[in-house]
Amino acid sequence: MPHYPSRLTGAVTVLSLTFVLQEPASHTLTSSIKVLYMSLYSIKRMMHSSSMRSAIHDVLPPGVRRSLSKFGHDLAVARRKRHLTVAMMAERTGLAKSTYARVEKGDPAVAMGAYAMALFVLGFGEALGDLTDARKDDVGLLLDEERLPKRVRARKSPAPL
Repeated sequence: MPHYPSRLTGAVTVLSLTFVLQEPASHTLTSSIKVLYMSLYSIKRMMHSSSMRSAIHDVLPPGVRRSLSKFGHDLAVARRKRHLTVAMMAERTGLAKSTYARVEKGDPAVAMGAYAMALFVLGFGEALGDLTDARKDDVGLLLDEERLPKRVRARKSPAPL
């Protein structure tokens, strides 16, 4: 038997019980289909409401989580230094206040564009582009150097026809 997440198993149980309890012999096929449809609709709603949290919260390494949290805190400090309210930042970034509040908490499920707009509004628009600049990538530069050939040979040109 396949393994289902616990909320799906519970939903299937609810569906089975609902269908059995509401299926007396006098019901027609049409009413049985209605009961099944309504049960499936209830399951869909239940699963949607319980799966709103992004999976990124579960797989994000602790160090990255701490970095995002610090980043959000730093954005909040920069906002307060500029005497901007959360409502003002939300309006200027084009985000809902609740979404901007999640940015300042360092929520990893918030779109990267939201963070980029917050940086832009605070005057750090260029910072995001410099994060992975190839000229500042020390590890990448070392790897490139390791991949260089030990010697270079001249290619033989093909004989003219």
